[in-house]
Amino acid sequence: MSAYPANTLSLVADVGGTNTRVALAEGTVLLPETVKKYRNSDYPGLDTVLELYVQEKEVDCTAAAAAIAGPVRDGKGTLTNLDWSIDADTLARATRAEKVSVLNDLQAQGFGVGLITG
Repeated sequence: MSAYPANTLSLVADVGGTNTRVALAEGTVLLPETVKKYRNSDYPGLDTVLELYVQEKEVDCTAAAAAIAGPVRDGKGTLTNLDWSIDADTLARATRAEKVSVLNDLQAQGFGVGLITG
Protein backbone atom coordinates (compact mmCIF):
# COMPACT_ATOMS: atom_id res chain seq x y z
CA MET A 1 0.00 0.00 0.00
CA SER A 2 1.28 3.45 -0.90
CA ALA A 3 2.22 5.97 1.78
CA TYR A 4 0.93 8.75 -0.49
CA PRO A 5 -2.64 9.94 -1.04
CA ALA A 6 -4.33 8.74 -4.19
CA ASN A 7 -5.13 11.04 -7.11
CA THR A 8 -3.04 13.98 -5.91
CA LEU A 9 0.48 13.31 -7.13
CA SER A 10 2.52 14.03 -10.20
CA LEU A 11 5.73 12.29 -11.17
CA VAL A 12 8.55 14.55 -12.33
CA ALA A 13 11.80 13.44 -13.95
CA ASP A 14 14.98 15.38 -14.70
CA VAL A 15 16.79 13.37 -17.36
CA GLY A 16 20.43 14.15 -18.09
CA GLY A 17 23.11 12.34 -20.03
CA THR A 18 24.50 10.56 -16.95
CA ASN A 19 21.73 10.45 -14.35
CA THR A 20 17.97 10.67 -14.05
CA ARG A 21 16.34 12.14 -10.96
CA VAL A 22 12.73 11.21 -10.31
CA ALA A 23 10.42 12.58 -7.63
CA LEU A 24 6.81 13.12 -6.72
CA ALA A 25 5.09 16.47 -6.45
CA GLU A 26 1.82 17.45 -4.85
CA GLY A 27 0.56 20.45 -6.75
CA THR A 28 3.57 22.73 -7.17
CA VAL A 29 5.35 21.31 -4.11
CA LEU A 30 8.11 18.79 -4.70
CA LEU A 31 8.24 16.09 -2.01
CA PRO A 32 11.99 15.96 -1.21
CA GLU A 33 11.79 12.60 0.51
CA THR A 34 10.67 11.04 -2.79
CA VAL A 35 13.71 12.09 -4.86
CA LYS A 36 15.65 9.15 -6.26
CA LYS A 37 18.66 9.22 -8.57
CA TYR A 38 19.33 6.53 -11.19
CA ARG A 39 22.53 6.04 -13.19
CA ASN A 40 21.36 5.96 -16.81
CA SER A 41 24.02 3.47 -17.95
CA ASP A 42 22.34 0.84 -15.74
CA TYR A 43 19.08 0.95 -17.74
CA PRO A 44 18.08 0.44 -21.39
CA GLY A 45 15.79 3.47 -21.48
CA LEU A 46 13.87 6.07 -19.51
CA ASP A 47 10.70 4.00 -19.54
CA THR A 48 12.48 1.29 -17.51
CA VAL A 49 13.64 3.85 -14.93
CA LEU A 50 10.16 5.30 -14.55
CA GLU A 51 8.46 1.91 -14.32
CA LEU A 52 10.92 0.92 -11.58
CA TYR A 53 10.32 4.15 -9.66
CA VAL A 54 6.52 3.76 -9.78
CA GLN A 55 6.86 0.14 -8.64
CA GLU A 56 9.26 1.03 -5.80
CA LYS A 57 7.06 3.88 -4.53
CA GLU A 58 3.82 1.92 -5.06
CA VAL A 59 2.20 5.10 -6.29
CA ASP A 60 -0.48 6.08 -8.76
CA CYS A 61 0.17 9.44 -10.39
CA THR A 62 -2.39 11.64 -12.09
CA ALA A 63 0.26 13.38 -14.19
CA ALA A 64 3.89 12.98 -15.25
CA ALA A 65 6.49 15.27 -16.78
CA ALA A 66 9.94 14.42 -18.08
CA ALA A 67 12.43 17.25 -18.63
CA ILE A 68 15.23 16.00 -20.85
CA ALA A 69 18.65 17.29 -21.83
CA GLY A 70 17.97 17.41 -25.53
CA PRO A 71 15.60 18.66 -28.21
CA VAL A 72 11.86 18.03 -27.89
CA ARG A 73 9.40 18.37 -30.74
CA ASP A 74 5.75 17.38 -30.91
CA GLY A 75 5.91 15.48 -27.61
CA LYS A 76 8.99 13.45 -28.51
CA GLY A 77 12.48 14.08 -27.21
CA THR A 78 15.94 12.64 -27.76
CA LEU A 79 18.79 13.09 -25.34
CA THR A 80 21.85 14.83 -26.71
CA ASN A 81 24.49 12.75 -24.87
CA LEU A 82 22.69 9.41 -24.53
CA ASP A 83 20.97 7.11 -27.01
CA TRP A 84 17.58 7.44 -25.31
CA SER A 85 14.36 8.92 -26.58
CA ILE A 86 10.99 9.38 -24.93
CA ASP A 87 7.58 10.34 -26.21
CA ALA A 88 4.31 11.18 -24.52
CA ASP A 89 2.76 7.75 -25.17
CA THR A 90 5.73 5.92 -23.66
CA LEU A 91 5.75 8.28 -20.68
CA ALA A 92 2.06 7.59 -20.10
CA ARG A 93 2.57 3.82 -20.27
CA ALA A 94 5.60 3.84 -17.97
CA THR A 95 3.96 5.99 -15.30
CA ARG A 96 0.30 5.06 -15.82
CA ALA A 97 -0.47 8.80 -15.68
CA GLU A 98 -3.36 10.27 -17.64
CA LYS A 99 -1.73 13.65 -18.29
CA VAL A 100 1.87 13.70 -19.49
CA SER A 101 4.38 16.14 -20.91
CA VAL A 102 7.86 15.75 -22.38
CA LEU A 103 9.87 18.97 -22.15
CA ASN A 104 13.35 20.22 -22.84
CA ASP A 105 15.09 20.80 -19.49
CA LEU A 106 15.59 24.53 -20.11
CA GLN A 107 11.94 24.85 -21.11
CA ALA A 108 10.94 23.15 -17.84
CA GLN A 109 13.03 25.65 -15.87
CA GLY A 110 11.26 28.46 -17.68
CA PHE A 111 7.91 27.19 -16.43
CA GLY A 112 9.27 27.34 -12.88
CA VAL A 113 10.14 31.04 -13.10
CA GLY A 114 6.55 31.99 -12.28
CA LEU A 115 6.88 30.22 -8.93
CA ILE A 116 9.88 32.25 -7.77
CA THR A 117 9.01 34.48 -4.83
CA GLY A 118 10.97 37.05 -2.94
